[in-house]
Amino acid sequence: MNIQLEDQPVSNKDLHLFIKISDTVRIKKVQESNREIEPEDFYYLKDYQNKTGTITEIIENRSGTVSYKVTFSEILFGFFYRDDFDIVLD
Repeated sequence: MNIQLEDQPVSNKDLHLFIKISDTVRIKKVQESNREIEPEDFYYLKDYQNKTGTITEIIENRSGTVSYKVTFSEILFGFFYRDDFDIVLD
């Protein structure tokens, strides 16, 4: 039996499996993020909101939390969680 990917439910914790290096992403506005935001995260995200960049690294820590390095230019990059951005489709 061959099950196609779109027939399988995808949990939020598995969303990172569909993200790859070189994907283009747009950082969400702070109020669009689906996670509870600490004050330091709010000000960090505020500087990047609506910017478009490219995923250049995917990092999973020992506890299984995945973060993404997003590069915006040769000298500007940031680190984000999956709920902080949307994938830009071509």
